[in-house]
Amino acid sequence: MSLNWNLADVRDEVCWRKSTETWPDKGDCSDEQRAAGLEFMHPATDKLVWATMAVGMPTIKEENYLEFFCRVQIYEALMGKMGWHTEGSAPFWTEMDKHLGWEWREGESWLSKVEVIHANIGLGTNATRETRTQFVSRITKRFKEDYERIMKRKLEA
Repeated sequence: MSLNWNLADVRDEVCWRKSTETWPDKGDCSDEQRAAGLEFMHPATDKLVWATMAVGMPTIKEENYLEFFCRVQIYEALMGKMGWHTEGSAPFWTEMDKHLGWEWREGESWLSKVEVIHANIGLGTNATRETRTQFVSRITKRFKEDYERIMKRKLEA
């Protein structure tokens, strides 16, 4: 099943950016696209779309954005960051996002700021909804299985 997303209720200045010649993530768009100044989804919004599956919450709303943020923090603490600032991207995105008051650091997760989650209220996907208990159970089971697999490989080496 494909992941479908809807950003109609998220402010455009939060979720879309025009590409520039200095766009740091060259894999996101071609030289021609950068020169033309085409619009692209903000990387933080893109990561949030995918995070809806990881955290079992298909929508970000005023009444659940703190729960969404907490689940992201739990997920990233146990499984690793869902995306982070590469060398050179932090200054670029700090400048691009200054109207939102977001300041970025190299290596920082795109989803490390509660303000980012709050600004994307209205984002929706068709991801499966999980209760908090279901999420915690799934993520801790996955962490345990991954950790056991790693330790087993170490012992066999």
